[in-house]
Amino acid sequence: MFKLLFQLATSLCCERNWSTYFQIHNIKRNKLTNKRAKDLVYIYSNLRLLLHSSNDY
Repeated sequence: MFKLLFQLATSLCCERNWSTYFQIHNIKRNKLTNKRAKDLVYIYSNLRLLLHSSNDY
C-alpha cells in the first residue's frame, strides 16, 4: 500500500498523446472531427505498443 506513495507522477504519457494528436490533426487534416482524430490517436498508440512488444521491433 505504501508503494503507491512512492510512484512518480509524470506527464510523459500525456505529452506523447498530445504530440501524436497534433501530428494527426494538423493544418492539412484540420477537417477531421474530434472523434475521428481521437480514434486515430488510439489506433496509432496501440499499434506502437504492439510493435514495441513484438520481437520484430
